[in-house]
Amino acid sequence: MAETSGARPARPTLNLAGQDKAALADGLLHLMISEDLHGLYACEALFNNWQNGDHAYFDRRVFDFGKAFKVKLGADANTTLFAGRIMALEAEFPEGEAARLRVLAEDRFQDLRMTRRTRTFSDLSDADLMRQIAGEHGLTTDINLNGPTHKVLAQVNQSNLAFLRERARAIDAELWMDGSQLIAKQHDARPQTTLKLSYENQLRSFTVLADLSHQRTSVTASGWDVAGKKALKYEATDQVIRSELGKGSTLRVFLPCSTLLAPVATLVTPPKQEGWRGTGTILVIDDDSAVRHIVSHMLTHVGLSALVAESGLEGLSLFDKNPQKIDVVLLDMTMPGMDGLETARQLKSKRQGLPIVLMSGYSLHEVTLQSKGLGIAGVVQKPFNMKNLLATVRHALGQ
Repeated sequence: MAETSGARPARPTLNLAGQDKAALADGLLHLMISEDLHGLYACEALFNNWQNGDHAYFDRRVFDFGKAFKVKLGADANTTLFAGRIMALEAEFPEGEAARLRVLAEDRFQDLRMTRRTRTFSDLSDADLMRQIAGEHGLTTDINLNGPTHKVLAQVNQSNLAFLRERARAIDAELWMDGSQLIAKQHDARPQTTLKLSYENQLRSFTVLADLSHQRTSVTASGWDVAGKKALKYEATDQVIRSELGKGSTLRVFLPCSTLLAPVATLVTPPKQEGWRGTGTILVIDDDSAVRHIVSHMLTHVGLSALVAESGLEGLSLFDKNPQKIDVVLLDMTMPGMDGLETARQLKSKRQGLPIVLMSGYSLHEVTLQSKGLGIAGVVQKPFNMKNLLATVRHALGQ
């Protein structure tokens, strides 16, 4: 008996706002559904927009922004290929052809990507955090994750999707969406199934591409040793370069430490902070309100008192009101008006022994060069986490 083809012709059923619209398939010219390496699904559907001598869909009664959009397949339309929401409508008017409408839809991950926030979460595990954020978007969850309960987690000017992906990477987990359900599991716990396709049966066609673009066998890092006044050049070979689909490349490069940094401010190696409760008052000076909020929250979480100022001038005014009460100053290096270095000089003129910790996005080397001679007690490099911040503050307090 001859082998029969496993391929079957199928006419998609389009579902809008929960209702099947079988007639829409009559004007469907093109349909594409794609998934990228980050698990985001997108659907692009092109329709004939000229029917009965008039434009068919410009009134938005059928297609509208935010409307639920599904593509189903099978004789009974029981297989869902895509489920999401309409995010964009594009009108096309090709020369010599009928007008067309392109409908662009994305899955529910898009909801999380469009919301950007700065906030903190206390006493939550990553699983609890994901359930809370999913609930904010009306999503159900299927979450099975291992991990500790965190005292504080900070979301700093991130979309909810970027924040959740960051937390998932931290515990070697994966996020994906199934309709309106957010699913999160450890990588080794995600169901693995083998898909077998035979050519000219289930598999209609395929393409094989060998491409040398973006392949790396070595990486060279160059620089300049200010103290030694000589050029630096180091090479990382393929022994330290590793790649994984969907995760990109990992490169480990170890460079010698400059002796220029030895006598001045250095990054503090974080000691174990479990159970540490500090005493003292910290003056936080930063023009970014989100940083002030997060830093003061971290400080008060371990028993410290926090005073906040949004500029160097306001910080000096607060210090003048509490000259002996303030134990440490956390000072942003780059601020409009009076910058951090000038603020530090004026604070030191008021109290020479005052411990000042600089916060900066610049490299430790650059901060050290610019603050030389100021007697800085430590440096916190942005972006920072609670562990490093508290370690530096604890070191400055001498506790």
